[in-house]
Amino acid sequence: QKEANKFLADYNAKGINPEALDMTLDAIWQKVKERKFRSVKDSRQASYKSAYAYLADLHGEVFRSLRTMDIQDCIDDCPKGTGVKRTMKTILNMCYEFAMENDICEKNYAQFVKIENTESKIERIILSERVSRCEFATKEPFCDITLILVYTGLRVGELLKNNAMNFNADEMTLTIPKEIAKNKTSARTIPIHEQIKEPLKR
Repeated sequence: QKEANKFLADYNAKGINPEALDMTLDAIWQKVKERKFRSVKDSRQASYKSAYAYLADLHGEVFRSLRTMDIQDCIDDCPKGTGVKRTMKTILNMCYEFAMENDICEKNYAQFVKIENTESKIERIILSERVSRCEFATKEPFCDITLILVYTGLRVGELLKNNAMNFNADEMTLTIPKEIAKNKTSARTIPIHEQIKEPLKR
């Protein structure tokens, strides 16, 4: 009785909309998505949509009734890798932020979810002798492109969208401007190996 009276007093003081208390995860996500998608790129939107699909078991659940175990089980059952699972948790964190802003709940249970890193480590190795011996004397564009990508680690778009003005043959560097870089931290100037100087000139 004491707890019920306290809850009622808090409820009346905050003027909470009774319908909001019964909002499902899906209903809250639609609200969050409407606001969030105005400021994110299409590629990120696609990532959210894909990850949200794996939260299907929780879509129809009353959001304020969810607990850490419910969320943990759902994410653990996802057949995808760590990246998708982290995006699932990000989505839930955004939903909890919205819910707490609107007095739908008072606690973010997603923050306690643990995500195990299941990604296999990529082994980086030095170029094989077969590749390093290859001179690519031909002027075929695809051969040049292949050699440049191998020796620089550039993303395909960073090479194909780049401008010849960004190649400094004297200093042997190639600049990747922020306009074509994947993100802000990807804008950079990289050193060029002698092996690809001529292909880059072409």
